[in-house]
Amino acid sequence: MKIMRKYLCCLFSVLLMIGLVACQSAPKPEDTVKGYFEAGKNFDTAKMSSFVNPKNVSSGSSSSGTSSDSGEAELEKYCMDYLKGNAKKITYHIKGSDVKDSTATITVDCKYVDGSPILRDAVSDYMVKAFGEAFSGTQSSSNSSKEIAQIMTDKMKTAKETFTTKTIKINCVKIDKKWYIDKINDDLSDVFLSGFVSAGKEISKSFSNSNSSASSESGDKSNSSLSASKFKNNILTTDDLKIEITKYKVIAPGKKGNEYGEKPVIAFWYKATNISGKELDPNNAWLMSFKAIQDNDPNSVNELNIGSLPDDKFLDTQSHEIKKGGTVENAVAYELSDTKTPVTLKATDPSGKNSGEQIFDIK
Repeated sequence: MKIMRKYLCCLFSVLLMIGLVACQSAPKPEDTVKGYFEAGKNFDTAKMSSFVNPKNVSSGSSSSGTSSDSGEAELEKYCMDYLKGNAKKITYHIKGSDVKDSTATITVDCKYVDGSPILRDAVSDYMVKAFGEAFSGTQSSSNSSKEIAQIMTDKMKTAKETFTTKTIKINCVKIDKKWYIDKINDDLSDVFLSGFVSAGKEISKSFSNSNSSASSESGDKSNSSLSASKFKNNILTTDDLKIEITKYKVIAPGKKGNEYGEKPVIAFWYKATNISGKELDPNNAWLMSFKAIQDNDPNSVNELNIGSLPDDKFLDTQSHEIKKGGTVENAVAYELSDTKTPVTLKATDPSGKNSGEQIFDIK
């Protein structure tokens, strides 16, 4: 009888363990997202693809775009090594999930190296050089893409490494009892491509808008519009947009609005208005207009990194396009490097010209 009881207890324990293993191994959309991020940190593109809806995985070979020119191939390799190195520095936190039958939305806080200034500066430097050659009549016949790539690689070697933090939403779908990321959106691509995707699209839009204005307006009028940008009394106004800062505050790590941060942040709440009707959302309206600086380094400019979204009520609207004449509220945060030095917000117009600055006390 004792043997039987002992046998039953063992059997019950085994069954319990099987049940626990079954529960633990049940597929979850969060596991899929985690798997994708872990593969991405190793830049394992094949494994990353295994977590994506098979219907939406690109069929193109990763080597199909490799250049036959040795110089271009070397530049491509350097850029790829740069991205791989940055991928290892990605950190993420799965903030929440909303599962409904065979679909799910996973919210993730991501921190990654922001290389977008490198791309913007490279294109800007190339355009200055190209315009100079055009006006002097010495324009070369060199490959523009190769020149921009060369400028980028030079800047990658010397640029100060900065991080950005973004809260993103990832849509998942359940197919044959397995969860997949449905589509790779721009926000997710930016995490693993150092912000180059959004920066590239912004540059393309900028050229499209410039070409459109050039066909309908004179250059003199365009230049006068750039000089109209002004930042004063918490309000930035340009020909394209208006941003009004409604409040700001410092949030300590672990407090609401900075729950997962390791550093204190300064958060700004603002209203963004689309004046010209150009494609604009609250996030890019702010990011293309402001940079935050703490002047606490005697040798270099201490530009602050972007923090997580400090107000969850804007999670769904932070990337919504603003209609012409429309106003959308949003918030943004910057990681502080100390809790004494005031923060200076510097505003610039589309040409990079200073539009004004304001100092915000954080004590």
